[in-house]
Amino acid sequence: MTSYFKQCLEHLLQNYLFTHKIYAHDRTLQASLFCSVKEEIDNLVKKFKASGYPLAELTYYSQIYKNKINRFYFAQVSPVMC
Repeated sequence: MTSYFKQCLEHLLQNYLFTHKIYAHDRTLQASLFCSVKEEIDNLVKKFKASGYPLAELTYYSQIYKNKINRFYFAQVSPVMC
């Protein structure tokens, strides 16, 4: 059974991947999207922490999804920028 927090992060990741393709023409928009999605993950962690979710689960899943986003972003954008 998947936790609700993980489902929220998966939804956020799918939205990021979709929007990244839309912003493919502009590196500035991609960078802005990258920063905003990481901030959104931090905001989700704060909200779930305030509602009493276990901190270990929040930390574990937020790090996994931040790493997924980092790997995707730097694999897609960095070679173009170099």
